[in-house]
Amino acid sequence: MARGRPSGFGGSPHGRTPPIAHPSAQLAKQRQEQALQLIRAGNFKAAAELYRGLIADGLAGPADFSNLAAILLSSGNADQAIPLLRRSLELDGANADTWLNLGTALHASGDLSGAAEAL
Repeated sequence: MARGRPSGFGGSPHGRTPPIAHPSAQLAKQRQEQALQLIRAGNFKAAAELYRGLIADGLAGPADFSNLAAILLSSGNADQAIPLLRRSLELDGANADTWLNLGTALHASGDLSGAAEAL
């Protein structure tokens, strides 16, 4: 019997094991997908709670901050949306929709010069 790693225990036949996503990354992706499904179903409150959980757990990406902000903005909570939009833009400053939402939120909060700069 040949020595070395037994066959049938994972890895590729060439000795390289494919990378496995970190469990927290997998959890984040599942929650993100679930939140998007909830948004599509019109359940914004439940989606917002998922996004808040991702943020609290340190698993949120720019889209998570932006999506929660959009939910808050659409429900009249522009002041709560602004810091989330700013955080999203810190992570991904190239997202035009986030800039537009920031301008809209700043305008709604009465910051017309900030809105003009964002737009």
